[in-house]
Amino acid sequence: MNLQTKLGLLIGSLTFLLIVSAALSYVLVRRIDSDVQNLGRVVAPLKEAVLEMQISIGEGNKSIIQYSIDRDDRHIKRFLESNIEFENALEEFNRLAETDEEKVAGRRVGQIHGGFEEISDNIIGVTNNLQANLTRLSQGVANIDRILNEQLEVLIDREAPDGLSKLEAVLNMGTRVDKAFLAVQSYLASPDPKFRETVRVEQEGFKEFEAVFRSSQLSLNEELMVGVIDGVFLDTVALGTRVMDQVDVQRILLGNLADDIEEIDHIVTEDVQPLILAETFEALDGAEASVEVATIAVFVLIALGAVVGVGTAVIVARQIVNPIVRLTNVAFELGQGNLGVRATANTKDEIGSLSNSFNQMAAARQRAEAQRVTLIAELAARNAELAQLDELKDNFISSVSHELRTPLTAIKGSAEILLDDRNAPEEVVIEFLTIINVESDRLTRLINDVLDLARYEAGQEIWNDAPNSMSDIVESAVAGIQSLAIQKFLNVSVDLDPDLSNVWCDQDKINQVLTNLLSNAIKFTPEHGEIGILIKEASTSGDTRNGRIVEIKVSDNGVGIPTDELDEIFQKFKQVSDAPSDVRKGTGLGLPICKEIVGHYGGKIWAESELGKGSVFTFILPIDQVAVESPPADAAGDSPAQSI
Repeated sequence: MNLQTKLGLLIGSLTFLLIVSAALSYVLVRRIDSDVQNLGRVVAPLKEAVLEMQISIGEGNKSIIQYSIDRDDRHIKRFLESNIEFENALEEFNRLAETDEEKVAGRRVGQIHGGFEEISDNIIGVTNNLQANLTRLSQGVANIDRILNEQLEVLIDREAPDGLSKLEAVLNMGTRVDKAFLAVQSYLASPDPKFRETVRVEQEGFKEFEAVFRSSQLSLNEELMVGVIDGVFLDTVALGTRVMDQVDVQRILLGNLADDIEEIDHIVTEDVQPLILAETFEALDGAEASVEVATIAVFVLIALGAVVGVGTAVIVARQIVNPIVRLTNVAFELGQGNLGVRATANTKDEIGSLSNSFNQMAAARQRAEAQRVTLIAELAARNAELAQLDELKDNFISSVSHELRTPLTAIKGSAEILLDDRNAPEEVVIEFLTIINVESDRLTRLINDVLDLARYEAGQEIWNDAPNSMSDIVESAVAGIQSLAIQKFLNVSVDLDPDLSNVWCDQDKINQVLTNLLSNAIKFTPEHGEIGILIKEASTSGDTRNGRIVEIKVSDNGVGIPTDELDEIFQKFKQVSDAPSDVRKGTGLGLPICKEIVGHYGGKIWAESELGKGSVFTFILPIDQVAVESPPADAAGDSPAQSI
C-alpha cells in the first residue's frame, strides 16, 4: 500500500474512536455547561455593571480635567456620554442587586455621583469664565500696549526738554504692564503667591512711572491719553486678580472632584466587589457536584486525548506529504528554467527549513542570472564607450594630422620655391618667408593646445592666482582679437559693471578663456555682425560658490549651434557639424581647455544657442579665493555646454 492508503485507514480508525468518546461524554458536557451558564447568570452581569461604572466615571473625570486644560468642546461631549453610561450602569447594578448591602452601596454611589455632576458643572463654568477673562485680559494688555506705543508715544515731542523723560516713563509703563500680565500667566501654570505679589509690585511701579509722566508738562491730548491708559490698566489688573482667583477655585473644584472619584472607587472596591466575590463562591458551590462527576470522566477524556493525539499525527503527516509534493513540483519548474518559482513554507519544521533553503538557492540563482544579464549589458555599454573613444581618437588623429599637414605643406612648399629660385626678387622672398612664419605660428598654436589640454587634465598646470581686474582682462582679450574682428567688419561691444570687484584668478588663464570664446564668435559670425561681452557681479548660495560670483557672457548673432549638439561641444575633439563651408574648422580643443580652466576655480561654463540667430557662451567664477579641488566630471554645470 502506498502512503495515501495507509493514512486513509488510520484516519478511519481514529474517526470511529472519536465518535465513541463523544457519545460517552455528551451527558457530562451538558451538565457542566448548565452549571457554568448558571454561574454566569448570577454574577457576570453584576460584575459587568460595576466595571462599566468604574470605566465611565474615570472617563468622565478625565474629560473634565482635559476640558479644564484645553477647553475643547469634544471633552464636554465625552463627559456627557460617560455620565449617561454611568447612570445606565448604576441603574443596571441596582436592578441586579439582591442583598441589602448591595442596594445600600448603590444608593451611596448615586448620591456621590450627584455631587460629582454638580462639581463637574461648576468646573465647566469656572473654566469657561476663566477662558473669557483670559481673553479679555489679553485684549486689555494689547490695548494698553497699542495706546502706549502707537498713540501716546507718537504725541511726545522728543525735542522738548522733558521729552526723553516722558518717553522713558511710557516705555517703563509698558514694561510694567507686560510683567504683570506675565505673572498672571505664570500663576495659571503654578499658583504661587509670589506671582500675586509680582502683580501688585508691577501695579505700583506702573503708577510711579505714570506719576513721573504726569509730573511733566502735558498737552491736552497727552493728559486725556494718560487718563484712558490709567482706567484700562486698573480694569486689567482687577481682571488679572479675578483670573487668579478663578484658577484657585478651579483647582479646589478639581480636588473635590478627585475626592468624589476616590470615594466612589472605595465603595466599589471595598464594599461592592467583596459582596460579588461572596456570591461567586456561593455559585461555585452549586457547581461542585458537576466537578465531582467530571472526575469520573477523566478516563474517558484520557482516551479522547489519545485519539486527539493520533489525529494530530495524521494532520502532521498531511502537512509533511503536501509540502514535499509541492517542493517536488517547484524543483521541476526550476529545472525547466522558471527562476521566479518559489516553494511555500508554512511550517517551521525541517520541511519548512528545506523549503526556505530551496527558496534561497532559487533566489541566489535568479540574482546570479540578473547579475549576468547586467554584466553583459555593462560590458556592451563599455565596449560601446571604448568604440566611441576609439572613434574620437581616430577623428582627433585625423584632424590633427590634417591640421599639421596643412602648415607643414605650406612651409615645405615655400622653402622649396626659395631654394629652387635663389635669385627671386626680394618681394617674392618676403612673401614666402611670411607664409613660412604664419604657418609656423599656426603649427605652434596647434601643438600648444594639445599640450595645454594634457597638462590641465593631468593637474600639472602652474596657476599664478591673484586678485585681478576683469576690466584689464577683458581689455587685453578684446585687443588681441580686434584685428580679426576688423577684417570681418564686426562690432565688438563691452558692457562691464563699473563697480565690479577684483576676481581671484590667473589673469593669463581667464584671458585665454575669453580669447577662445571671442575667436569662436568671430569665426562663426558673418561680416557686419555683432559680438557682445556682458560682465556683472552677483551672489549665490550654490554648493561650490557660496558667496559672490562674477558672470561673463559672450554673445554673437552668428550661425548658431544645433540644440542636440549643445551637450557635446565641450567634449574633446567635438566640432559643430553644420558649420558653414567657408569657416575653417579647428581641432575641437579650445572649449575643452576653457572648461578645464573654469572648472579649476569651481566655476561653470555652458552654451545657449538658436540656429540662425546666434549663440551665448556663459561662464561664472567665484570672486573670492576658494579651496581649489579637482574639477568635477561635468564642470559645464546644470546646462552643460561642450566645445567647438
